[in-house]
Amino acid sequence: MKNFKKNTMAISTKLLCLLLLLTFLGCSGDSDPKDPGLSSKYKGTTTEAALSADNSNTLAVSAYDGSTLSYVLQQTSDFDKKKNQNSMNGHGFFPQVGQTVLQPVIFVKKTMNHSKTVASKPLARTDSKVIYGSDGGTASMTININEATGSFSGTVTYAMFSEDGVTLDGSSDISGQYSIEYEAISNFSFSFNALEFDFYSAETLTLTGTLDWDVDFSDNSENMTMNLVIWDEETEKTYWFDNYRIETIFYESGISQTISGRYYDFDNGFVDISTPESLFIYYDDSWPVEGVFRCDGKNGTWARLVFETETTWLQVDSDGNGGIDYEIEIAPEMK
Repeated sequence: MKNFKKNTMAISTKLLCLLLLLTFLGCSGDSDPKDPGLSSKYKGTTTEAALSADNSNTLAVSAYDGSTLSYVLQQTSDFDKKKNQNSMNGHGFFPQVGQTVLQPVIFVKKTMNHSKTVASKPLARTDSKVIYGSDGGTASMTININEATGSFSGTVTYAMFSEDGVTLDGSSDISGQYSIEYEAISNFSFSFNALEFDFYSAETLTLTGTLDWDVDFSDNSENMTMNLVIWDEETEKTYWFDNYRIETIFYESGISQTISGRYYDFDNGFVDISTPESLFIYYDDSWPVEGVFRCDGKNGTWARLVFETETTWLQVDSDGNGGIDYEIEIAPEMK
């Protein structure tokens, strides 16, 4: 994406915006969740990237942007409403979207809970709902619900659905599991193929891929795995989050995260992602206050984001000798 390369704050907002709508309105497509064929959808450089002072900011920060999806998914788990609400602080898009985009998840929860008080409701049934975008268009849901097991699956069809300048067009298949014991959604999975997003009539992105999310209520943890290709219509470039996995543990004051996977940049190639030191994020913050996010590339080169309470450092080993060859403070721009 153009902004993916030049404006990391803008792409964070757009990615978060886009993934929020995907999560709460469903995601499109007819691809096989187990074999989405993303290698054929990605059109960029497929060789390993050599990290340098010139490309490290783009690669490291863009790779980290995939983790913003975890903030979106936390609101669906609902195992601690106060913590999940606090964890949204710092992401300005949420107040703009409001309750409208939350309606599909709320719809499933209310439907499940309502069955406890309505004896005539069949245990297995199909319910439908139409959500109207605040700026026009519709998102039509048809969901198959099994009250006995808590499972649900269905289809969402977007017809120029528009919320706060973002327009979706296409169809989607969703599935998940509602925990009868905890009265909350415990699993959410979907695949999508060429779902189009238009941002403020200025930029159009198309997504293909899969996402699986699970929460473990017994130990306040969740896991998310994303396989996602983003195509930028203006630049005709693609970016690929390959087996991007986030493991989150919830504590009283914040969350701890470990991240792994591979990120492909159209121009530079791929880097392998790890967190040698777990990231910690306070519920009132949007970026970590401690931890290390690392990208490993060709010939032993690497770049890492070192998070501290008041700042974030980008450090680079551009010759593969294990030492830091380039370092810059990026907190004023990024946090």
